[in-house]
Amino acid sequence: MENSSGNSEIQNLRSQIAALQQLLDVYEKTVLEQADKLYREITERKKLQDELARLATTDALTGIFNRHKMDELLGMEINKAKRYKSPLSLIMLDIDHFKMVNDT
Repeated sequence: MENSSGNSEIQNLRSQIAALQQLLDVYEKTVLEQADKLYREITERKKLQDELARLATTDALTGIFNRHKMDELLGMEINKAKRYKSPLSLIMLDIDHFKMVNDT
């Protein structure tokens, strides 16, 4: 009788372990799905941030840096020239009727 009771307990424990393993499998699948979803969302957000940064610093028509970005880069170059005590030259062109040039 004691042997039958022990076998019953062992069978009960095996059933509990199997049930816990099933729960663990479901939990693991859910965690992996959520991690994948989060990765995709982060990737998409990073792409959008990069695109926003590009749009904020370039001219939509020409694709060249806008005034804000040029001011930022010029400031960096001036600081670098001061730090290394090197000369700095700057050439700027102002093209009248640029649209006619750009459209050709």
